[in-house]
Amino acid sequence: MRKILVMALAAVATLATSCKKDENNSIEGTWQIESISVNGNAVTLDECNRKSTVVFTGGTYQDSSYYTHSSGECKSETSTGKYSVSGDKITLMDNNGNSTEANTTIVVSGNTFTLTVKDSDGISVATYKRK
Repeated sequence: MRKILVMALAAVATLATSCKKDENNSIEGTWQIESISVNGNAVTLDECNRKSTVVFTGGTYQDSSYYTHSSGECKSETSTGKYSVSGDKITLMDNNGNSTEANTTIVVSGNTFTLTVKDSDGISVATYKRK
């Protein structure tokens, strides 16, 4: 479970291929995870997982992934970096200057942000709600 959640949220940190968004919607803001599916199968998110957020502001991002440790404790991992949007593309670069390209699309519609990642493992979809 933690691996799937971290993969979906890490995808935000490696986003680079394309961005689809409505002209009236902005990715800027704080987004909280609502759901994840992998190859069409819903992933169950517990109370801890649902604390996970990604924040886009002023050209920077912060991805805070929460997971339940084997001890039962709710823990988090945070990554930060810069992002830029050019046309339909968004590129994220971590604080070490690394940028990874992936077949990833985002759609921002009102208070919903949907991230779709297509890779060798299949298709993962994460949906976030604006806080």
